[in-house]
Amino acid sequence: MERAFIVAENSKFFEQHKEYMKTANIQRELVKKFMTEKGIESNQYRVTGNGSVGVPFSERYKDDIRLGIIPTATDKERFGRHLTIPKRQEVCYFKANSFITKEFAQKCVDEQTVINLWEPRLGDHFKSVGWKGHSHRYFEHDGTYYASIDCDTIDPKETPEGFTEIKLSELYKVIEGIQEQRLNSPQ
Repeated sequence: MERAFIVAENSKFFEQHKEYMKTANIQRELVKKFMTEKGIESNQYRVTGNGSVGVPFSERYKDDIRLGIIPTATDKERFGRHLTIPKRQEVCYFKANSFITKEFAQKCVDEQTVINLWEPRLGDHFKSVGWKGHSHRYFEHDGTYYASIDCDTIDPKETPEGFTEIKLSELYKVIEGIQEQRLNSPQ
């Protein structure tokens, strides 16, 4: 069963998502600045680490931090010997013993940057869903925050605090309007 909602800015989910976006933006800015300083051309990257989620890594675990890129031709020329063989989706990670990895890890530790981000799960706000399989979406349009969740076990009477249920047709009308705007906007 799929249900749709407008999410109020004072809801717990909104606050969690806002904090997640703030943390993600801090990480993104650190990575962009670091890549620019090192002359890395790629604008496609991935940051990973074997460690805690949602908190910065300590000095003790900095060796687990990795930066991967989808290298441009120039990046391959400049950093080729420091990059691993491409992995999933053509991402090449800087080797663990490379100067790039060591400097990046130290920068992340020094600036207390969260490596493993944890995006809040909409299902956690529904007792009837919990960890059961579900799909969801969450987006903002014209200052209104929309969410939908689809799960076989969702209780049709359960509505988290700060959520206002709307008809699915209303949600899909908004989505169609967004898609139409994208199609008609100059690129």
